[in-house]
Amino acid sequence: MNREDVLNAVLSARTREEVAQAQKMRNEWVKLHPDDDEIFDASESLEMLAQAQALIDAEKNS
Repeated sequence: MNREDVLNAVLSARTREEVAQAQKMRNEWVKLHPDDDEIFDASESLEMLAQAQALIDAEKNS
């Protein structure tokens, strides 16, 4: 896995599975490269997608 792979996964994730995989890749990358702000900043969209998916799931279950 290289930086371009991580950035591509983070920026292109749309489905639950893609978001989960991109989060995993991001977490592994940030552990090894904690000062890579671009990857960290780009992953903000992942968190928004994950939160939206969690809200949708919560609404379905209520």
